[in-house]
Amino acid sequence: MNNVPPQALEAEETVLGATMVSGNVLPVIVDVLEPRDFYRESHGKIYRGALALYARSEPVDAITLSDELEQQGTLEEVGGKVRVFELASLAPATANVKHYAEIVKEKAGLRDLIDAGKRIEKLGWDGTEDGLEQADLIVQELAPRHTSHTTVYDAEGVVAGFRERVAIGSKGVDNSGVPAPFSFLPRLKGSRLYVVAGYTADGKTALGLQFFSAGCDSSSRGMLVTNEMSEGDLTARLVAQAGIPHHQCESGQIEAQHKETMEARLAQIGGWEFRLIDDEGIDLPGIRRQVRLYRPDFLIIDHLHRFKWKERRDLEATVVGITDLAKEYEIPVILLAQLNRSNWQDPFPRPSLVRLRETAVLEQEAWNVWFIWRPRDSNYEPGEHAEFMVAKSRSGPLFFENLEFQSQYVRFDEKPKSMVPVTEPGKDDIPF
Repeated sequence: MNNVPPQALEAEETVLGATMVSGNVLPVIVDVLEPRDFYRESHGKIYRGALALYARSEPVDAITLSDELEQQGTLEEVGGKVRVFELASLAPATANVKHYAEIVKEKAGLRDLIDAGKRIEKLGWDGTEDGLEQADLIVQELAPRHTSHTTVYDAEGVVAGFRERVAIGSKGVDNSGVPAPFSFLPRLKGSRLYVVAGYTADGKTALGLQFFSAGCDSSSRGMLVTNEMSEGDLTARLVAQAGIPHHQCESGQIEAQHKETMEARLAQIGGWEFRLIDDEGIDLPGIRRQVRLYRPDFLIIDHLHRFKWKERRDLEATVVGITDLAKEYEIPVILLAQLNRSNWQDPFPRPSLVRLRETAVLEQEAWNVWFIWRPRDSNYEPGEHAEFMVAKSRSGPLFFENLEFQSQYVRFDEKPKSMVPVTEPGKDDIPF
């Protein structure tokens, strides 16, 4: 049995030598390799010295790197100047240096995998009570280090990316992203967090399901994570939104005149690609695990304020983590959230950003903040009229649109302009 861990010493030497031959090498590999990725410890120390010079915008060659390592007190540990100059002489042409860097990274990933396996095996032998949760955290640690996600771009890449955007825009229709359920909303773009907030009973979940349907119906792979409603309740709502009375879908007693509509809707849902995660105790690591396994095109989370948390900072960390998840997997994430009803004299006023319950980090992290609001009667019962408000947008205007909530089908429909209520607020009345 081979007990030598995976490694590629020749590739390591090639990468280090190349950094001293050409000033164009480090900008190419700095986002690929970390010092800990090198199997030989001395190689990692040499690379750390090269990064220190690069960070100060100083040239990296055998002489400057030897001086840097001497100042750090590690020159003799890596083999002295002789070893540094030897590595510089080993470097071939630097054109393929990124390929060699990726080989080094791959071997580091395999060593990390072996180490993770040993740690997980120990958890099993020790019979740790929360062993499964700890094992999942160990696996989670691997993803950020070994997931390919470019964060450094050169001039050529930036220009090429913008030209691609212009090429798409010149066609007149932007088909990138996930469709939204209403005509006044643009497509949802990857790496962005969209917050949908509302008071209790305003219809956040119904709205979330409409986003879910619109995305899945466009052949996008969807994921819906719920910590509030059961799979059965959500399925009943999904079917009802096709035009079947909700109470019939809940009871399963579908009247004859709706059977054809039901079969058509079930066939439609059956053709979608999605995962519905029903877990009232799910946390951010659990969501991340599901996303890593399924790789959806978009994610909907219902809802933020049902997460179990002890302190406010825990919830804030969850929001930041969800934003990071959207960026890491380059998917749009729709996060449903509760609005604060602290004003008991008027517990359901037209919402504003200050009413985002418990945390301002939602406004800070979100690309868009949308409110769904249904004015209440004297008994605080919401009516059919609803307003969809764009309270924050990093890429467009702030506005609102009138919707109609059809409670029988638990869905929102756009209102024709001719049906806008006389009491429609003016722009100055919207507290955005």
